[in-house]
Amino acid sequence: MTNNDLKELLSTDCHIHPSYSIDAKGFAEEFVESAIKKKLKKICFTTHIDFNPVRIAMDPFIRVNGNLYLTTDKRVKIYVDEINFLKEKYRDKIEVVMGFEFSYVPSIKGLLERFIGKFNPEFTIGSIHSINSINITSRSELPVCLRCFKPEDFIPRYYNSIIELEESGLFTVIGHFDGYKKYLQEKWGKERIEDIESKILPEVARELGSMNSAIEINTAAIRKGLGNPYPALPIIGILLEYGVKIVCIGSDAHSPEFVAANFDNVASFFERSEP
Repeated sequence: MTNNDLKELLSTDCHIHPSYSIDAKGFAEEFVESAIKKKLKKICFTTHIDFNPVRIAMDPFIRVNGNLYLTTDKRVKIYVDEINFLKEKYRDKIEVVMGFEFSYVPSIKGLLERFIGKFNPEFTIGSIHSINSINITSRSELPVCLRCFKPEDFIPRYYNSIIELEESGLFTVIGHFDGYKKYLQEKWGKERIEDIESKILPEVARELGSMNSAIEINTAAIRKGLGNPYPALPIIGILLEYGVKIVCIGSDAHSPEFVAANFDNVASFFERSEP
């Protein structure tokens, strides 16, 4: 990756959650204003869409006017209309992109295809948030994860889910590639995880490369104290070796002050990796 490529990537925050996402706060316009202050060229909104029927009591909600509701086409349209309004309002200051982040499980592929066809997002992130319908990126469900999963079984299964996600052909990028580390790395240990990953990731990367896959660099992991973005730097090296593309950088901001958070760290990581 050249310095110009990196500079261009750093001018866009491709992973933003306004308050329509159930775990976020801040109006969409506040995120746009924050991005302008930070001199970004582009901001992409990626409100969570979760349709796993097994998690119907927990996930398939959208916040509208401060209240949580079940996600319906009518309520999603409110989000879409606002982002398109902001796109026009700020067109001379910043490019605003309307997108979604989808939690993927194979059983809802058809539902997601219809949803994407109906709302025609400009950008889509596909992410793995749950295994066995247990949220692996939620602190509240961490005890359940630790009871149900051992890393030697879980990690290969997680990356197989990433491959299934990519095989669906629905998404612009794969989100927070090794996002399961958010809480599980502290419990299982970095060395133990990296030992398991070292045995399976070359084949995972080969399969993803053969599908012309693209990923984001997600800086939320730095904010969470993991010391690396998602994916971790050694994983980025493996993915690039097998032809997986890095096409964007996202803060995964759930509040306006975190727009472009830790983008400077990403720049320094790549500078240090230069020969």
